[in-house]
Amino acid sequence: MIEFVVPGTMSANRYWRHTVVRGRAALYLSAEAKAYKRTVARVARAAGVEAPIADWVTVDIVLHPAEPQDVAARMRKYGPAWHLRCRSIDVDNAVKVTLDAMQSIVYVDDGQVAAVSVRRGYPMPGGGLTVKVD
Repeated sequence: MIEFVVPGTMSANRYWRHTVVRGRAALYLSAEAKAYKRTVARVARAAGVEAPIADWVTVDIVLHPAEPQDVAARMRKYGPAWHLRCRSIDVDNAVKVTLDAMQSIVYVDDGQVAAVSVRRGYPMPGGGLTVKVD
């Protein structure tokens, strides 16, 4: 099993860019997406990833929203579920972006992903993702 934390989050809404070239639509990675992919590569290698896995994998993603400045007040007001009221990107927007960013780094191709689970976790400073790959 490989486990690592990716600082920050990336929404699918910011990952891809569209343009028209010679009258045809073209899709490309945004500069922000390229930087995110470099960050994923850095933290994955720091976690021990040496080469992409060539077999089937399962991926577990925990989305951590950015920690708000008023954490103590939210805990008092909302109790144990206070973290569910923090602003965050949608979990489904985090999945495709994360799977794409790990391609050629953690595994060869995202078509190798046999199962994915995703859920919201507790906030962390700046937000981020905890990723486990089996």
